[in-house]
Amino acid sequence: MMDHLFTFPAVRRRDMVDYVLLGADKAGYHKGFRIADSDRIVIDARSHGIVLDNAVQYVQTPAVS
Repeated sequence: MMDHLFTFPAVRRRDMVDYVLLGADKAGYHKGFRIADSDRIVIDARSHGIVLDNAVQYVQTPAVS
């Protein structure tokens, strides 16, 4: 997966650091952790000057009739 990701020029810029979040392990799911609508996901890497903060917003598609 990472080999494919780095085929894109946008992630191969000199002197840039790319952060890749692949997801949680399945152990968290089996222990009852779930992501729900309006939860916030925060990745804090202040040591690198980065804080990513996003709200989860599920989109419901209209029913096809």
